[in-house]
Amino acid sequence: MQTIGEIQKKVRNASQLRITNSGSASSSELLNMISYSGVVEYFPEELVITVKSGTLIKEINQVLGE
Repeated sequence: MQTIGEIQKKVRNASQLRITNSGSASSSELLNMISYSGVVEYFPEELVITVKSGTLIKEINQVLGE
């Protein structure tokens, strides 16, 4: 699992970076966000949802559909 600090360090040190959300990021130019995903807050009465950057649209749709 990557911490926010680890993600920030990788972003700062990269000359090129591709963001992904699948598999393992073995390449130094890949930033795998799968460990930084999920719904943080959801207030349906206010139509507000806060998610982490690696959250899949499929997961967001599932939460909104419930």
